[in-house]
Amino acid sequence: MKRRGGEDLRMKYLEASPLNYWGAKMKKTILFSKKVAETIIAIPTSSAASERAWSIFDHIHSERRNRLSVEKVEMLAYIYINYGTIQREEIDLARRQSCPESVD
Repeated sequence: MKRRGGEDLRMKYLEASPLNYWGAKMKKTILFSKKVAETIIAIPTSSAASERAWSIFDHIHSERRNRLSVEKVEMLAYIYINYGTIQREEIDLARRQSCPESVD
């Protein structure tokens, strides 16, 4: 019994990421399945990313800045999370909060 797609489809998407596979396979059939697959594939496999995000949100919601809007908090968290990717260095949040002049 031959599976759907078979060997030809498997060889076509052998080097593709799972997200690209689902995007190409479900583009014509069910858009909802593609969105569900994107959401599931985006979930981190460990809790480290979630813990890092919560730590950043906790840092942003300090006593001095607890009146920020949700949009501003999300924007600041996005900047903190992606800063290390751009600069290729980690941010020491505790050091930056206690002694900001020593980090620059």
